Amino acid sequence: VRTPEEYPEGHIDGAVLMNVMDDEAFVGGMDTLSKEHTYYIYCRSGRRSQKASGLMSERGLKVVDLRGGYNAWQKAEKK
Repeated sequence: VRTPEEYPEGHIDGAVLMNVMDDEAFVGGMDTLSKEHTYYIYCRSGRRSQKASGLMSERGLKVVDLRGGYNAWQKAEKK
């Protein structure tokens, strides 16, 4: 759920960009997702992904929110 500007700066391999800051595009993106899958989401630090997690859960999607966002992912990779 990173922004289009953040995505090229870094993302987890295989990630698909769904910008939670663009309401119309995010809702449209959610409409294409299957309720049979689990979606792992993240933003930079975790705040926006909390919002996205709530929106996605309300639509019946299974979501796992990466605590601490991409920043935490990068820090864990460096260990």
